[in-house]
Amino acid sequence: MTVLVHLGLVNAVRNIGRSLLAVTALSVAALMMTGSLTLGEGYTAMRAAEYRAFLGGDVLVYPDWTWPTEADIAGVEPGRPRLAVLPEHFGSPLRYFHPDFYSEGYLTAAPETPGYSMFPTARDLASVLETVRAHPEVAGVELYRTLPVLAGSLVTTGAGGKGTEEVSLEGFHLRSCPPNLLGDAGDRFPSELRLVPACEKIPPYFYVAHAGGETILDHMYWETGVFVSAGRPLVRDDGDEPVALINRRAVFSHEEVHSRSILFGAERHQVLRLVVPGIVCRPAGPGEGSEGRLRPFYDFSRPVTVEVRLVGAYDVASRLYQWVHARGVSGYEQLYMEAPEILLNPAAFDDILRAAGLPEGEAPPVGALLVRLRSQAKAEATVEELRRMLPGYSVVSVARETAFANARLLPEPVHHCPPEKRATPLPRTQPFVPADTERLFAFLLFGFAGLVTAGNSALMVLSRRTEFAILKAIGMRGFEIGFVVLVEVVTLAVIGLLVGFTAAEVASLPVILTNKIGTRAVLTAVARDFAVVAAATLGCAVVFALVPISKTLRITVSEAMRGDA
Repeated sequence: MTVLVHLGLVNAVRNIGRSLLAVTALSVAALMMTGSLTLGEGYTAMRAAEYRAFLGGDVLVYPDWTWPTEADIAGVEPGRPRLAVLPEHFGSPLRYFHPDFYSEGYLTAAPETPGYSMFPTARDLASVLETVRAHPEVAGVELYRTLPVLAGSLVTTGAGGKGTEEVSLEGFHLRSCPPNLLGDAGDRFPSELRLVPACEKIPPYFYVAHAGGETILDHMYWETGVFVSAGRPLVRDDGDEPVALINRRAVFSHEEVHSRSILFGAERHQVLRLVVPGIVCRPAGPGEGSEGRLRPFYDFSRPVTVEVRLVGAYDVASRLYQWVHARGVSGYEQLYMEAPEILLNPAAFDDILRAAGLPEGEAPPVGALLVRLRSQAKAEATVEELRRMLPGYSVVSVARETAFANARLLPEPVHHCPPEKRATPLPRTQPFVPADTERLFAFLLFGFAGLVTAGNSALMVLSRRTEFAILKAIGMRGFEIGFVVLVEVVTLAVIGLLVGFTAAEVASLPVILTNKIGTRAVLTAVARDFAVVAAATLGCAVVFALVPISKTLRITVSEAMRGDA
């Protein structure tokens, strides 16, 4: 047996030049399959970090059909989809990534449009939270809780403290500050999700002369992300004291950001008197879901006035917008999210909900769930699993959501790039999740690779009839010659497997390194993936080699010598 294996290995090495196509086909198939399994099926730790920090999570759980899948669309009954328009008071990240949902609307199969919250009752919310938290890749879940501001204002001053002016806060939202943006968040959260050091005098735009050997690193000396631009951050020690931060760039026009300021001081902070809607609970009616259970609703006829103390302002420096300024010169503009949100410490937000009339234990106003993952390494695989676990809801990664929005020049406005230099944005359409064809494609590639292997093996048998006849003439039996051919095929398959698998794993190194995945976890995942890919690759090669092997067993010495085989 050892002699037969040795002979098969020698023949494989000797004939590898003629089998290069088969090796290449198996390598590509192994690479594709590895790519659909490996830790690299995700993002680097810094992907969309600015947006993830502002929102407070890596994955968004939205109302039904805001990100439908192809299966959702194909499986719905004819005539059931309807046009829904989100009301202005529904606070959600959808406001920034899909503003057209608030004006033109979106198609949905849900029986009702979310207004107060995307969860009808506290029981619905608790059920979804339990399901999400049970996933092993989920590190935590936060609620995107907001209250619309119906009326209120703050006082601003001009340069040197001269000239005060009132700015209306109507249309803003009070939002419970995500814990990662607290000033004392500490190591509970990854560094990319925490506040960044204040960046003073960030240039609104700059130019990079690539032709002169410059790079963007020669000009960009600041970190992007969420930072406190005035005053102080919120901290856990604030307790239930109603202190807040406001988005500076939502208060001022773009031209006024550096010429005017919000009143802050060591001795005094501005107290904002804000009017928010009251909250009432009544039994759900027919067609509203959870019929008979208590459901909270906004009561705009009974508004409530609350006071919050403004202790700081924040900016969200999100991404750089690039354009071609001249030959060899690129322009870059630092973009900011101008989100009209007032961040309030979470305990004080609970107090305001009670003051508005929300009974203890009832569902708060939730516009999305913010899911934090243990790492970004398998983000899309985790998203797909959460989709299956949460029928009736849309699940999308923040990275995918922002990529969709950025292609439409959202969610930040562009100010300094000349209009004629701007890329044409894609139309604002309702997104959908296409069917996952990666594994199907890998399966088809394995089929193609197997056919190439079979064809290569058949040609190998036909071109070496005399050699096999001589082996039979000197006493080698048919099944032993077939075993030699099988060793050759498996050897070529192993070469293809190693090349494809190694290439895919090397490509995933940036994801593994930036997410700081432990060595043991990496080795375990690599071993598990290798076992799956090896079984598929070698199994495919063996199965498709059975035909030429059986043909080898039927060759007789006389047939080979006559050339009739």
